[in-house]
Amino acid sequence: MTRIALRCIAFLAPLIIPLITMQWSLIDWLGWTSPKDGLIHANLLGIHLWFLDAATKDVVQFKLTTGLTAAYALALAGEGTRLYLPRRRFEEFRTGYLDDHRKSWTQNWGNELRFNVMFARRRARVLFVWPRLEWVWGYNYRPPEGHHDASLCFWSLQGICGRAFWRKTSVFVDLRGAEAPRGWRALWCNQFCLSRSKVNKTRRVKAVLSVPIFEESGDGWECIGVINVDTLSDSGADLLAKNWAVLEDYFIVFGIGLAKLRT
Repeated sequence: MTRIALRCIAFLAPLIIPLITMQWSLIDWLGWTSPKDGLIHANLLGIHLWFLDAATKDVVQFKLTTGLTAAYALALAGEGTRLYLPRRRFEEFRTGYLDDHRKSWTQNWGNELRFNVMFARRRARVLFVWPRLEWVWGYNYRPPEGHHDASLCFWSLQGICGRAFWRKTSVFVDLRGAEAPRGWRALWCNQFCLSRSKVNKTRRVKAVLSVPIFEESGDGWECIGVINVDTLSDSGADLLAKNWAVLEDYFIVFGIGLAKLRT
């Protein structure tokens, strides 16, 4: 959406500053002047503009401003449609792609594991500097049955997913034995830098495996997101603890293909 907004604003860039300062007039810019009768007789490149003819400067100015605004609105709608619709179709394709693969995951690992995909994005509100891991797909999240963390996003230093993202390596944590932080830090976050609201939403999670998603970049590999596998049950946590290395190997390879579907 930021890219769409910037491209649309660029259309008006030559007009915005003069209009804000109130030091610009369409009539003066076009070189139209009122003769002795005080009315505008408009022509453009030798073409007589009859619909603006024989009107006062204020009336002509209003008609021109209204016409340009309508033209810009049409251009804005066209630009938004051109950029938004292909992205929407791409996201629908990615969802279908993940849903198809998910069927084999549930056949192999049962229904006690949950899966979600997060891609890192840099937002304008943090000057495009600090990456944020944003939810793009998930399975087996059924709110409000304890799945309060559905669609939850994290800053890249938060959570187990943040550790996997920055370390560029898979991270598995059995939360059933995790110790709570002590001292001043316990006042505002837990050991994974989660705020109190996010701690409350993830309280029922028993174990988490976060696997980085790699994209080939130049001579190396760049981490662009994570695939998370977690569970809310003790039996699911036991399954994950026993097989997380196998899942890691699978999702590392799967993630390389998935990286091509990042928007």
